[in-house]
Amino acid sequence: MKKLHANIGTLVLLCSPSIAQGQDALEVTRAYREANGARILEDFKTLLAIPNDSHDVGSLWRNVMHLAMDFELLDVDMDIKTIPRKDNVPPLLYGKIDVPGATRTIGIYVHYDGQPADPEQWTNPPYEPTLYSRAMEDGGELIEFPDPEGNAPIDPEW
Repeated sequence: MKKLHANIGTLVLLCSPSIAQGQDALEVTRAYREANGARILEDFKTLLAIPNDSHDVGSLWRNVMHLAMDFELLDVDMDIKTIPRKDNVPPLLYGKIDVPGATRTIGIYVHYDGQPADPEQWTNPPYEPTLYSRAMEDGGELIEFPDPEGNAPIDPEW
């Protein structure tokens, strides 16, 4: 059985035939998020743990390969674009889903390159995802990520 890659699954869901055939996208997406919240957070945690320093092309390649694999598991046609003979230029990941009967096109941009992280300016170490009960400035406390196999409700304040 394939592991459900819930964040990307949400994106693919938006391109599904049921949405293309007129079902309310917000309603379908909300139901999916509510049913898969812990897995969505777990997948997001995994992605956030991959360094994404825009000056480190190697870390960007790790991000691209992770995202490409997740999308390919959901039968999305993926292509990694590079500039020939340019080693210091990050790759571009491009994917496509053809939906029979679709009358519109949706473009989704995933930002996987970030600014260099200075650990001295972070409350928690960079690339070690943490979850708080609410915003830290509002008294949020560090909490454990929910069990991705459980069905515990996810608080939107997290």
